[in-house]
Amino acid sequence: MLFRSYVARGRLGEGEQAFREALELYPLSPEANFRLADLYLRSNRSDDAVAVMENFCRQDPGNDRAAQFVAEMKGRNALNLRRVELEKKIGGAGTAIGDALELADVYRRLGMIQPFTDLCRSLIKNHQLPPQSFLRIAQMAMEQRMPDLIGDAMDVYCGQLPTDSNAWLDLAAARAMQSRWDETLKALQQSVRVGGEAAIARIRDDRRFAPLQSWPS
Repeated sequence: MLFRSYVARGRLGEGEQAFREALELYPLSPEANFRLADLYLRSNRSDDAVAVMENFCRQDPGNDRAAQFVAEMKGRNALNLRRVELEKKIGGAGTAIGDALELADVYRRLGMIQPFTDLCRSLIKNHQLPPQSFLRIAQMAMEQRMPDLIGDAMDVYCGQLPTDSNAWLDLAAARAMQSRWDETLKALQQSVRVGGEAAIARIRDDRRFAPLQSWPS
């Protein structure tokens, strides 16, 4: 259709007009409604995108995709509002670690990976934070499959709580994913030192270390 070519070429104003004309001819067109909503999202007009899809839901209440779209966009809008609130609070001398960690998670959930990474790395540099802060960073990094960030956070955590055998295993697994084998083996050795036979049993059963089972070391 012509309005698809408008959007593909970045002519969003003309694309919006074409979509609206299509909806005047057939208001129940799923394609026109979804594409107009998508155009608004590309233009950072999320409220307009929600309004289009809410109107479509009223006309076609059985359309589960439209209802899901509205729910997801409302959730995203709420996250964006919270992001703005937290960004205003962050940066001062009295910044609460809870607010900083929440902001990192909001960035992650919004798909703002670079701000998420930058904030996490700035927090990792502060070794005065409580151990659970670094564990939370590692957990968020695990959800994003970022082994370098997992490893750096767990490195600090293990330095603060060196008797946590399982934490050394998580650090070893992260370094293994980066092919940093010397650090992997050192972390495994430390896990065994503090965890004894129980740690050895976990290592043998942990699929993350299966590629290392044939290594003499």
